[in-house]
Amino acid sequence: MASATVKGLARVQNGSVAPPVPFPATLGTPYRLVTLWDIVNLLDGDELVSLWSNLLDLWMGFDMTGHSAVELEEARTKLGRVAKLCHDFGWSSLGDQASRLLKRAEDGERGPVMSALADDLRLGIEDGLGRLRLVALDERDHPYFENATLKLCRSALRPEFSSSEEELNLAGKALALGLSTASVSHAMRSVEASLHVLARLLGIGFGTPVELQDWAVLTQKIQAEIDKQQKLPRGESKSEKQQTLAQLVLNADHFRLAWRNHVQHAREKYEDEEARKVLAHVGDYLKILSDTA
Repeated sequence: MASATVKGLARVQNGSVAPPVPFPATLGTPYRLVTLWDIVNLLDGDELVSLWSNLLDLWMGFDMTGHSAVELEEARTKLGRVAKLCHDFGWSSLGDQASRLLKRAEDGERGPVMSALADDLRLGIEDGLGRLRLVALDERDHPYFENATLKLCRSALRPEFSSSEEELNLAGKALALGLSTASVSHAMRSVEASLHVLARLLGIGFGTPVELQDWAVLTQKIQAEIDKQQKLPRGESKSEKQQTLAQLVLNADHFRLAWRNHVQHAREKYEDEEARKVLAHVGDYLKILSDTA
């Protein structure tokens, strides 16, 4: 986990990027992506490391007498720190449990019952940490998780292509988390969304919303409209634009035949390197389309 290749940590539950318990709101990072430094610094890494020794000291000390017994100030310090850490991690019930144990210590309670309660608190925190899942992102995947559009297209897409940008960014997140087939699926959705935009920009009408059109029908109608416009008298710049769009539509149809139909109908599973190649091709396509359309 602490290898040099680790750039960030993302919390995942049931296949989606979300924590089983919330990180402190002070982090404010998108999708709760945190670095090892965040854990050490903002999440009180020292407190987390000392948690076990504090609870073990209380577990043994509550059942001892004489000089080895837990002093009230020691109980206040250690249980106060435990309660704060639990609340920081969103474990309100465990934080309240620590506070109740402290209240009993302040009332002078000691002995086997207090020792058992301290151990029960330790086991509860151990269970909470055991349910907290951290996924290490390789350094090369960090840009994909943060903003795949910026990584693949070198800049944001035009506002009209916001749906394509959103899908491409989701493709990058899936790739970074090792969900290669899901990454290809989102990449194909980004291409399909771009065809919706292109159809609108070319003024192509449909009897139903463009989002309900079949991909093959979309590319056929877009290509037909481009062919129609190419026959009209145009300047050199417009002719070049139409040629570029025609090539992009051809590329989009290649995406459909090569990847979209297979991933949409569960015919193929994609490994990491192939998914990276797909995203690279899609990024190039979207970049040129956004600059040209």
